[in-house]
Amino acid sequence: MKREALRSEHIPVLQRYGLGGVDPDHMSLCTYQRGEFILRQGYPSPCVYIILTGEMKVFLTMPSGRTLLICYYSSAVILGEVELAMDRGVAASSVQAITEVSCIRIPRERYQSEMENSIPFLNAIGAELAQKLFYSNRNSAATILQSLEGRLCAYIANTNSKGYFRETLTEVAEILGTSYRHLLRTLESLCRRGVLKKTLQGYLIEDMAELKRRSEDI
Repeated sequence: MKREALRSEHIPVLQRYGLGGVDPDHMSLCTYQRGEFILRQGYPSPCVYIILTGEMKVFLTMPSGRTLLICYYSSAVILGEVELAMDRGVAASSVQAITEVSCIRIPRERYQSEMENSIPFLNAIGAELAQKLFYSNRNSAATILQSLEGRLCAYIANTNSKGYFRETLTEVAEILGTSYRHLLRTLESLCRRGVLKKTLQGYLIEDMAELKRRSEDI
């Protein structure tokens, strides 16, 4: 993670959230690379993050150690708002960068009062939580009702890097709530149908349009 001072171009972003008049000296611009965690479930979560650019995946890890994918996030979202609203000191879920992610990092200890007293910020938090609840319900239904193939195609479409899917398959199986063998069979089926091609570099997406078609409901 790279951290640097905010620039003048970031002030309008703060103004949209009613924080334009706040001294930004304790805020920072953070950049996370693919694979880095922005939030890690159960670990300290002392900040709120206004995401500027990038894509992320959100997942939960149960006491048994099993992991389940919750949803995907993209730019123009807020992270850490659940912890702020619940006054939690640790992250409720894990958020991992899929692409490079750029965000404004706001320490709660320094700015909590300003955030809680900003009507535009609270309105944004309310809208954010409502939207996330809506999509969380849809994704939960998809996890229960949709086929593994559809969920896998959606996962590959969202997490591929330059047309290649290189994720660790044992971890993907856990995240998608399936067995390693079932995952392999599904990947082999997609290869036979010309959607993917197995290479030494990973699974190459040969037909992105078909991949997205198979995941369009998720």
